[in-house]
Amino acid sequence: MGAAGAILGGAGGILGGIGGSMAAKSQAKQADLNAKLAKREGYREEARIRSVGRREASENVTRVAKSGVRLEGSPMEVLSENAAKVEAQALRARQAGLLAEALFKQQEQGFQTASTMALVGGALQAGSSVAGGLGGGGGSAGGGGGPGPLNPGQKSEIAGAMTFNANADMSRRFAVPRFGTRY
Repeated sequence: MGAAGAILGGAGGILGGIGGSMAAKSQAKQADLNAKLAKREGYREEARIRSVGRREASENVTRVAKSGVRLEGSPMEVLSENAAKVEAQALRARQAGLLAEALFKQQEQGFQTASTMALVGGALQAGSSVAGGLGGGGGSAGGGGGPGPLNPGQKSEIAGAMTFNANADMSRRFAVPRFGTRY
């Protein structure tokens, strides 16, 4: 792959990382919105259940009073039990909304992490493409990709073909294939 191909491959890696990051951020925003809606819906359902419960309790008291039965003993216990059941149901609705909110918040955090990882992956892919295309070593970082380190004064077996950048500090410790002065 030539220098132009390496640069284009690097740019593609960066753009791919940016695109993946943008998609993950969009999903994170949607998860945040879902969390807010779930919490709101839990509170709304709690209020609805309590409202219906109060209305039913009021109707029951009215029925009992019209029938001539006194609100003592069994009728009062039944009304109290019904009120307790309504309250428990309302609290379960609120808890369900809060649980759904927590789950959507976890999703949001996962998408935010995925966004960061997409950027990092794109940068690594770009670096690998450029290093592989320009360095001739295939981008491998520990053997197999190019010549190993050379000690000062040691001649490379392929010294006639290898070049390096004399201005870079690392080029004095490692033979780095570059266009320029012959080694």
